[in-house]
Amino acid sequence: MFFSNVIYIPAVERKVIVEIAMTYLPDIGGGETHLRDVVSYLSKYYDTVVITMKPYQNRKERLPFVEKTGRVTVIRLPRPLRSLIYRNNEWKPLASLIYLPLLTIYVFIWSIIHRNEVLAFHLHGLLMSPLCILLKSVIRRRCVISVHFTFRRGGRIADSVVRWSLARADCILALSELEKENLLKFGVPREKVKRSRIGSI
Repeated sequence: MFFSNVIYIPAVERKVIVEIAMTYLPDIGGGETHLRDVVSYLSKYYDTVVITMKPYQNRKERLPFVEKTGRVTVIRLPRPLRSLIYRNNEWKPLASLIYLPLLTIYVFIWSIIHRNEVLAFHLHGLLMSPLCILLKSVIRRRCVISVHFTFRRGGRIADSVVRWSLARADCILALSELEKENLLKFGVPREKVKRSRIGSI
């Protein structure tokens, strides 16, 4: 069932904006709420596809692999080994890196198949920046990144890769003045960073 879910590519018939995030509703948090608001706004004007993963907070939550409501399609990839990133009601953000390769591979394959339908990509999270550049280079569509919080725990090489990727995105949306200042201190060009409450493209 796991592999059949991963290789299944739902059909998309019209032009879409693609939202990509490690987490989404019904998980609860600032990032999930922000993405909900973004999807609510964008779906007034565009068909919107959200590619994310199964909930990590509630293992009993049973959600379909593909869920379509109006102009919004949500694709949730399986999340094996959930206890590695969420234990005793505590989320371990760096441990969620184990899911990044799976999400990256699926998004890349989906985007190649549906490249003619894609208008733009909107990725959520600092660690998504290399995927943004991959999509921008191969699919040749605009790529925007929303940054919810910044941290520097990956060492010099990881920091350099993230900084290089952020500088090549079309736009970086900071969700607070603090995050905007953190991004500038991190070395992201000022002209790339925008302050946004909704994160619209």
